[in-house]
Amino acid sequence: MSTSEKNKMKHSLSIILIITVTITIAIILFYVFVNDEFSTKIISCGNGFIQRGDECHPDSRLLESNTVLIYPITDESRTRIITVPHDITIYLEKDDKITWINKSPFTATVYDREGMWSTGEFKPSMQKSIQFNKTGFYEYSVDAEDRHHGEIVVISNDTNSLPIEIRMKMGMSMVTGDRDNNPALIGVGIGATVEGVQITINQEELAKHENAESFYYDRYRNLIPFDVPITIEFGEPVRTLTG
Repeated sequence: MSTSEKNKMKHSLSIILIITVTITIAIILFYVFVNDEFSTKIISCGNGFIQRGDECHPDSRLLESNTVLIYPITDESRTRIITVPHDITIYLEKDDKITWINKSPFTATVYDREGMWSTGEFKPSMQKSIQFNKTGFYEYSVDAEDRHHGEIVVISNDTNSLPIEIRMKMGMSMVTGDRDNNPALIGVGIGATVEGVQITINQEELAKHENAESFYYDRYRNLIPFDVPITIEFGEPVRTLTG
């Protein structure tokens, strides 16, 4: 091989090496950026609060039963309203009333999104209650400077007589409400093609249980006291949900 050919080969290898190093660096930078973008920062929340995403929320497990807080969350740009808990379940045979306590700085109104009931306006530090007499799934909104919404599941001995579509929504809401008790819960939805509640658990749980699918199926089968199909899946969390 001539000297000229050797130089050309060295030049080609140098170009390949530079391209390889550049691609490797780009992949590393992309990985770091994506993980930083979707990671949750560890912050210090005081007593009675828990971390969701990058925010501190009141711990709903410390509230009295059938009680919802209307609570302000302030970030760099504005104050927004949340309900704690967002998803609440009541049992007609035990207690048929929900009470909203306005802990925000705004006058609030809680109303059913189908127009069936409303608390009327109530000022900061006040509370209003609504009594339920019908089994079902209810979505409501809160007007307090900005609009927030929540979900209510009302259970009775007649729950299994409801259409499967309603029972799926009720089951999905009940599982979502369990996220404070189960950090491994990363997703829940209702089937578009197969009827039932589809629950996604952090795949790291597969190494923690001999049969993780059976373990979590039993957990949520016992949580939902009516007939609805349940499917357990495992995946990698993408982003911590807030709200």
